[in-house]
Amino acid sequence: MMIDKNDFQHMALTNGFCLEQFTDFKEFFLSWTALLKKNGDSYLIENDGREGWLILYSENSNGGWNEVEKVISHKFNKDDYLKKC
Repeated sequence: MMIDKNDFQHMALTNGFCLEQFTDFKEFFLSWTALLKKNGDSYLIENDGREGWLILYSENSNGGWNEVEKVISHKFNKDDYLKKC
């Protein structure tokens, strides 16, 4: 399921996040990534449409990413994505 950038932007703003970047890869199994910021912290959300994973990361002090949570997403609908993110 592809998430709409405008819906994602609304969800981010409603929860006090700034959507820095949203990239969709429709041609690659409906995969997408989102880079968010809140209170000076950065977060990355990656949807791997091929494997059916939604992975949430937080930026660490070295500029790398730590995995926070990984959930199976192949049965998600649009609302499920917005609630989980």
